[in-house]
Amino acid sequence: MFDLLTNPTQENQHRLRIFYLASFMACFIAAAITTQIYSGIHPTMDHSPLDFFTGGALWMVSALCLVKAARATRNIVHSLFWLAGCAALSMLAIDEFIGLHEATESVVGDDDHIKVVMWACTPVALALIVKVAKAPREIAMFFVLGFAIHTGYLAVDVGDGDYFTLPLPLETLQWTEDIFELLFVSSYLFTFLLMAGNPSEHVVPRERVQRAVQRADADPAWVAPVFGQR
Repeated sequence: MFDLLTNPTQENQHRLRIFYLASFMACFIAAAITTQIYSGIHPTMDHSPLDFFTGGALWMVSALCLVKAARATRNIVHSLFWLAGCAALSMLAIDEFIGLHEATESVVGDDDHIKVVMWACTPVALALIVKVAKAPREIAMFFVLGFAIHTGYLAVDVGDGDYFTLPLPLETLQWTEDIFELLFVSSYLFTFLLMAGNPSEHVVPRERVQRAVQRADADPAWVAPVFGQR
């Protein structure tokens, strides 16, 4: 840890960012679970502490998408993509607070159906995010981890007798469901924060700087558009 602080190489800076973000997310999750336990409110009740923490995490991811949209204004398609993500995540955050998805029960018969559809669409959304953001393999792997937890959440959610029955007490399933929901949303938040802190997205690459310096003597006016383009 001391070497990470005293030897500011690019690799150490990246490791330090991961350590800071992982520490923040660990504190966030611990605070959510502790608040839920001491509140005396059952996690399946509306407006439970876990609902508010999960909804808050969704709002944070939505805000990060808005930042991405603002940075991508030179590419209108990418900017609209991030704005659409911001809007979708905002709706999910609102749903976490007031349970909009429960209104689908009268139409489709079970409000878990909409969760299954959203889960099935998630890999496509994550793949598009990685492609549009030109994210490195590490980011993609963290998204895979988040989706794995997301899958575990869905299995517990529908495994209480809706689709099949897991061999666990109902009380255990209810707590596990809400904790898994917090965990997978938090893992997506962690990945978005890591992606937002990646300097390669908004810093001119070293190779471009070197090329610009090499050509500056021949044509000084050429340097400005090189640094102005993405």
